[in-house]
Amino acid sequence: RCADCNSQDPEWASVNLGILVCLECSGIHRAMGVHVSRVRSLLLDSWEPSLCEVMKTLGNDKVNEVYLDGWRDAAHEGGINPNAPREEKERFVRAKYE
Repeated sequence: RCADCNSQDPEWASVNLGILVCLECSGIHRAMGVHVSRVRSLLLDSWEPSLCEVMKTLGNDKVNEVYLDGWRDAAHEGGINPNAPREEKERFVRAKYE
């Protein structure tokens, strides 16, 4: 599931954050810049072993525990609804990571 909107079968990853994200959320991550999130495709990009280890070590659950700590409403809901408008998703994702 996407670390931000909980949509199923994400095909993108933020390699520095160690999370999986859906296509729409990956676009939001890209727009924040590489100083916040470095996005790669799970299917199209090559993956060095060290990046695979980062993903295995971190992962959505651990990262969300950190970024949603103290943000109980979002943590309880598991993020934003996958059917929310893009503008609402963008506000949520930016508030979470920036």
